Amino acid sequence: MTARLSAIFGKELDVYHSRLSENERVETWKKVQNGTSKLVLGARSAVFLPFQNLGFIVVDEEHDTSFKQGEKNPRYQARDTALVLAKMHLCKTLLGSATPSLESYYLAHKGIYGYVKLEKRHGMAVLPNITFADLKLGKKNKTTPNPHGDYSEQLLASLEQSIAQKEQALLFQNRRGYSPYLCCESCGWVSMCNQCSVSLTYHQRDKRLKCHYCGHNEKVHATCPACGVARLKTKGLGTEKIEDDLAALLPTARVQRMDQDTTRAKNAFKNIYDGLNKGEIDILVGTQMVTKGLDFENINLAGILNADQMMYYPDFRANERTFQMLTQVAGRTGRREKQGQVIVQTYNPAHYLLRYLQANDIHGFYERELQEREKFHYPPFTRLVKLVFKDRNKEACNQSAHFLGKILSAQFGNYRVYGPEWPPVDRINNFFLMEILLKFEREKVDIAKAKALLNKSIFKFQTQNEFKSTQLIVDVDPY
Repeated sequence: MTARLSAIFGKELDVYHSRLSENERVETWKKVQNGTSKLVLGARSAVFLPFQNLGFIVVDEEHDTSFKQGEKNPRYQARDTALVLAKMHLCKTLLGSATPSLESYYLAHKGIYGYVKLEKRHGMAVLPNITFADLKLGKKNKTTPNPHGDYSEQLLASLEQSIAQKEQALLFQNRRGYSPYLCCESCGWVSMCNQCSVSLTYHQRDKRLKCHYCGHNEKVHATCPACGVARLKTKGLGTEKIEDDLAALLPTARVQRMDQDTTRAKNAFKNIYDGLNKGEIDILVGTQMVTKGLDFENINLAGILNADQMMYYPDFRANERTFQMLTQVAGRTGRREKQGQVIVQTYNPAHYLLRYLQANDIHGFYERELQEREKFHYPPFTRLVKLVFKDRNKEACNQSAHFLGKILSAQFGNYRVYGPEWPPVDRINNFFLMEILLKFEREKVDIAKAKALLNKSIFKFQTQNEFKSTQLIVDVDPY
């Protein structure tokens, strides 16, 4: 995006993001502060630049989850912050996305936002053809079972054809590393982090087991630490393993990964992107990083290796985010004259989400999701507040969460207070976690009054000496 805007606006364009040096960021900050900057391209933190005469804000890919900063304070949603900033400066905001967030879609169809729909793709491009590879069939066929496991015959044949025609392909798997965990086939031991309640991911290039939550890493043992037997086996599929598998399955293919591990260096992302558009790569293997609105000139095939992994994630937004992500992956193909092909591997090809995806029926999918959200009282019909309790002592964490939970239930009613509950990952970096979720109806609840009552309840909790060791994190709109 920087290259394209620079070609039009030249030196009038200023850039602001974390990959720049501190001096480069300070230079942009000062230009914005003194009013000499005309156009700023930035990541989410750019909304906090000291604008003097802001006239227009564009939020590209407004549905993207990375606009939400949830790891540290201030916990903010940059898209919503941009709307507040526009109101302060009396200027317009344009939210752009091929797959808008359900909240933005809802507000647009209520007439609160303006709504403009692009009916055609740019230039001569047509929508991709989406087909499904039923992974059950390879398992059921006892006479000629699929020897390639995670890769359907349909996908491999299409990859071979793509290479033969001098075209490029994209394989999407939203999991980096080589394998999600190591397992002993003798005693069942699994490689777990000693600081978090998650398995350690195996990274073959480094020959290390790494925790993607706290950063802990350790060497791989030759034998099982529990029983001493040398029967350790990798389980599951990460981008690194896909790259390794393709070297064996398609030895002539030039394969490149695009994930957090391969793009850490300052210019690594740009080098991969440029190499792809120069024809130096046959197959690009990537995580959600490849869905970020990138324009690939010669990719005409996309393979989604495991759609079920995303659809059945335990989160009320799982279907929305899966639909958005799969649509964005499909949108990377066929961006010129030739129609793109998308192969979705799944054990459930009849799932309604996949059928809406195949028909490119965004409106139908969103309307169904809105019915589900309204039925079970989730956004956009409610506002959510998540309270996270952190303590090194598990029992202290449990007691503090239940103490505040009782106060909140008395204030707001049991039907608005969910929990306390242990989350799926209930220990990170040696801190135990417990959560309470509050739901406030948008049309019925006075948000200002609810905020005052919540602050009063939290103050009462924080004045209790027995809970001094417990950290409390308040996350409004935790998505």
